[in-house]
Amino acid sequence: SGSSSDLITYGGSRNAAHVGVIGVASSPTTPWAVVGQALATARLSLDEHPCRPFTGLELVILPPASGDEFTMAERQALTAAGIATAYTEGGVVRMDRLPMTYKTDANGDPDDSWRDVQSSATMGRTLRQMVSDHRSTFSRAVLVDDDTPVGAAARNVVWPRLIAGRAVTTYRNLQALGWLEGADEFAALVAATRDPSDAGRVNIYAPIDVANPYWIGAIDAVLLLNY
Repeated sequence: SGSSSDLITYGGSRNAAHVGVIGVASSPTTPWAVVGQALATARLSLDEHPCRPFTGLELVILPPASGDEFTMAERQALTAAGIATAYTEGGVVRMDRLPMTYKTDANGDPDDSWRDVQSSATMGRTLRQMVSDHRSTFSRAVLVDDDTPVGAAARNVVWPRLIAGRAVTTYRNLQALGWLEGADEFAALVAATRDPSDAGRVNIYAPIDVANPYWIGAIDAVLLLNY
C-alpha cells in the first residue's frame, strides 16, 4: 500500500517475469486479504481459460473511501510499472490487470513477452499438455534417426520427425481451445533433433505463440454532419 508515486517507484525498481505486485488504494481491507482475494480470483479465471483478462472480476473486499481511489491515469502508470490495480464500480471493487514487474530482458532491452500473468499461465499449461501427450504417445519407444528404415515387424520405433509432428498436433488442439495462435507457423518452425552427446535424447525447438488477453480497444472517431 502507499501513494501511487511510491508504488510506481517500487514497481519500476523491479524486473521479474514471475513476480507481481498488487497496489492497494487505502482499502479498509487488510493488504494480505486483498492479495488473497486477488490471487484466488485470478486462479479461478486462469483455470477456466489461461488467456482471458481479469478486468471486471469482482474482489470481495471493502472499497477505498470516496476520493481515495487511484485515478485512471494513476492506474495506467501503475500498470506500466508492473503494479496490479483495481477500481470501484457501484461500491464493488473489481480487478483491473495483473502485470508482472518484468520490463527488460537480460540485455536490458525492452521486452513485454512476460508482461502479463496470462503469458506464464498459458505457456505453463501448454508445456504440461505437450509433455503429457508426448509421454502417452511415445511411452517405451525406441529412438532411431529420421533416415533409418525399419521393417514391418518393428514396434514402438520413433523418429525425431514424428516427435515434432506430435508437438504440432498438440499445438493445433490447443489453438482450437483459443490458447495459442499461429499453428501453421509453428508447424513450419518446430524442430526435433537428436542430442549429439546423448543418443537417447531428442531436443525439441518449439516457438509457442500464445493468445493474448484483449485489453484495449482504440477507436478513431471522426465527427461528420453527413456522409
